[in-house]
Amino acid sequence: MPEYLQRRATDGGDAWHEKQSYTVTYSQSVPVLNMSAALSVSRLNYWNAQSNNNYMLSLNKVFSLGDLQGLSASVSFARNQYTGGGSQNQVYATISIPWGDSRQVSYSVQKDNRGGLQQNVNYSDFHNPDTTWNISAGHNRYDTGSNSNFSGSVQSRLPWGPGGSGRHPAARTVPQPGPELVRLGDCHRPRCRFQPVDGRE
Repeated sequence: MPEYLQRRATDGGDAWHEKQSYTVTYSQSVPVLNMSAALSVSRLNYWNAQSNNNYMLSLNKVFSLGDLQGLSASVSFARNQYTGGGSQNQVYATISIPWGDSRQVSYSVQKDNRGGLQQNVNYSDFHNPDTTWNISAGHNRYDTGSNSNFSGSVQSRLPWGPGGSGRHPAARTVPQPGPELVRLGDCHRPRCRFQPVDGRE
């Protein structure tokens, strides 16, 4: 209740933030096929919005194609059932291709039954042990319009501060090729979107 009152006061009545969430996930590795699968069922309750149930099946596989080694691909199917009526079906697919020993290119696409289509291409470069580069470009299409986006980021290990101020090097996360599970996020809104889950099979 305190959180609800705070949201009412600070967000002008927007209290769509989670009140409770329940998630059950089952994952299974299939070594002989070099793949994994995961089934997830969740229920989300909000302070000032109707609850919804989410169901998702994800399949992930690592494979080789000719001279290309260590490719990874995943496909996820999701259904979002809203308590007040209505539902949304989605499919999400991504493929990651290693470029040398320390670079990676990936492509992802997400489509739903409401006419939404989102595509994204990402390039990651982590050949320098102290610096990671990411460049991403995408295009989103909805029933109400479309937009494009471009972004870039760099994560670098910083040196010690001048005069031995006691600053520690910045933490850095280095992406590794491999299958990646995804989860649904922002499912209380008109559309849900997929988000990566930290940790890989």
